[in-house]
Amino acid sequence: MGTVATIQRNVRPPAPEVDATPVTFEVLGADESRQLVSEWDACASLAAGNPFPQTPWFASAVWLQAAASGEMCLATGRDASGTLQVVAPFVLARPRVPYFGLRTLRPLALHCQEISGFVVGNADRARATRWMVEQVLSGQPTWDVLHFDAIDPASSLFASLIDVAANTGMQVLCSAPLPTPVLTPVRRGRIDLPGPSSRFRRNIRRAWRLARESGHEVTCREMSWEWWEHAPAIAEIYRERWGEGEGPGSGYALHDPVAQEVLDLLFSRLDRYFRAHLFGAFVEGQLAAYVICFRSGREVTLWSACMAERFRELSVGMLLWDHCLHEIAAWPDVDRINFGKGGDRYKLDWSDSTYSVCEVAVVRARGWRRRRALRLFGQLGPLPSSR
Repeated sequence: MGTVATIQRNVRPPAPEVDATPVTFEVLGADESRQLVSEWDACASLAAGNPFPQTPWFASAVWLQAAASGEMCLATGRDASGTLQVVAPFVLARPRVPYFGLRTLRPLALHCQEISGFVVGNADRARATRWMVEQVLSGQPTWDVLHFDAIDPASSLFASLIDVAANTGMQVLCSAPLPTPVLTPVRRGRIDLPGPSSRFRRNIRRAWRLARESGHEVTCREMSWEWWEHAPAIAEIYRERWGEGEGPGSGYALHDPVAQEVLDLLFSRLDRYFRAHLFGAFVEGQLAAYVICFRSGREVTLWSACMAERFRELSVGMLLWDHCLHEIAAWPDVDRINFGKGGDRYKLDWSDSTYSVCEVAVVRARGWRRRRALRLFGQLGPLPSSR
């Protein structure tokens, strides 16, 4: 008994839990944000899920690309001890085309075809998310429309946006649920694709046959370990397809002069969050198409894909999809391939299920700006709870 009593007296009481609720709010520009890299990185490393679009390294890459079309800003929240607990990187689009004079605030995740969200460290996620929504909707930075391209309708962010915006008299516009195709492929190292009699499988077989009959040597392979050799070709393919601007709906660009730096970040500096993979299709040894995907946990997210227009007749894009997805399916620790938002035919051909996201726009503008915003986002419908 004495021994037990001694042990009980020497046991230290558990340390009191630190209140990580954010209490101070600040909006920083791109230059100021770079000074927070270590704190931001530490906060992101504690965040649940897969927050790689909101990491400082990925943000710097996207901000570099988006600089021509908007101002970069970082909304931050710190707890009472001064520790960074919530981070929300944004791009404030300049008031010109495509937003027709509106100051439109967009989360960085929109640039990554990812579901929008905030990076939350040790703080309670739901409370911290609502707190950040309240701060951003209160007017910092100045904006007319807050546009979220993809939000999980079951998330705390979605609920907070609707509730806070409606209570402050702002107009909330929301789309019907949008499909995000996914494939759960790993079944003894092979992909469960549509059956061999399906239209899609016939097209795949036909594409490979035409490639052989064309007299051109068409090969597909992973080239993640040699990305630097192909960065100029990737930039050229992107420019040939999309010009000097951004690909439709993507919010990013991979043409020079940023392609080399962006690829360096993806393949050299972000491995603590995810692993980037690069697949390529070659015609007579010349890069004709590429696919970039991210591997985080047991999920692979397809991020960027492009095909040189001059090789379209060889269907190298379809051949590359067929190759890289079968390669991914052979990885033993991958359970799901995420094709990103949008019900495009090629995504649905490969997928076996979908989950839903919603596009949301919060309109704070008044007068002619409000009328213009309601026209611009007219494809979204008003919520019954918004005013």
